[in-house]
Amino acid sequence: MAEDQGGTSGGLNLGGLDLVTIGALVVFASWFIFDLITDDYLVATVAVALAAIIVLLPRIDSAAITSIAPIPVFLKLAGYTLAVIGAVEILTDLESNLFDAGGATIFGALIAWVGYVIAGVGARQA
Repeated sequence: MAEDQGGTSGGLNLGGLDLVTIGALVVFASWFIFDLITDDYLVATVAVALAAIIVLLPRIDSAAITSIAPIPVFLKLAGYTLAVIGAVEILTDLESNLFDAGGATIFGALIAWVGYVIAGVGARQA
């Protein structure tokens, strides 16, 4: 007989803001590997800057930021913004016939796209 695990699946229980941060890290990693190091796929500069803000925002002195709005609000807005930037990037890549490029370019694009989607899903869940 199967044992009851008390209703938990034993997997990770990530919140929406965690997913936004993971998506930002994936976009940043795609930029670092496929744009900065190998120069195969160009990640939008605004997406890289926003990903850096998403990762660094909770780790800085938050007194000035929280006087405007709580950090989760900023992260949710940044996650949605990163998803919109990603949607524009995906459409631009498809319009420019990305799949005619080499394998590393396609792989870099797919990794960045996954990061955009994760950030958007995280912002929706937050």
